Amino acid sequence: MFRQTPYRNLFAWTALISGLVQSGNGFDAFHMFVEMRHDGVSVTDPLVLSSVVGACSNLALWELGKQMHDLVIALGYESCLFISNALVDMYAKCSDLVAAKYIFSDMCKKDVVSWTSIIVGSAQHGQVEEALGLYDGMVLAGLKPNEVTFVGLIHACSHAGLVSKGRALFRSMVEDYGITPSLQHYTCLFDLLSRSGHLDEAESLIRTMPVYPDEETQELKPPSWLEG
Repeated sequence: MFRQTPYRNLFAWTALISGLVQSGNGFDAFHMFVEMRHDGVSVTDPLVLSSVVGACSNLALWELGKQMHDLVIALGYESCLFISNALVDMYAKCSDLVAAKYIFSDMCKKDVVSWTSIIVGSAQHGQVEEALGLYDGMVLAGLKPNEVTFVGLIHACSHAGLVSKGRALFRSMVEDYGITPSLQHYTCLFDLLSRSGHLDEAESLIRTMPVYPDEETQELKPPSWLEG
């Protein structure tokens, strides 16, 4: 139906491509972007580029992401905040932390998305001290971390065995930033406690948390905890 539309301008293409990315159809979004370029539509708004970089990020396609990065530079949008954020996230998810950190450090302006992307990327790739240091830098810059920031940080503490730090971050999230813990936060804290041998505390957490554990959380529990 879209192909039969007589006026396929940048606005229409951007709406279609963004919708495909948001619905998880990254490959289709990228193919639509290629078709848009073949149609000779000028990219006068960077939003469509951000969407396509997001598709590459979700699919962890480094090669296509790098091509999009080159196009961003060629079109002169490398200083655009949300484009830079998308590129940091893409490179981090594609395991190219060198490129992610380079773009992050080169950004003139950084927002909570910028910091969270590099923090989570570092945490997911085992660079725990780096992630915690970046978190400190974010706070010093006067930015308020969000729910995703704390998921990444507590997850990092879990895999590094930093029990006290993980507890402190969970408490700070609630008391200092007023963030209501989600199931994901409780799951990360539970994983931290159980991995480090604090089984009684982990059991107490899972029994008293105000959200019902999903299947993934249930699988983390020893069989003896599943009843009662």
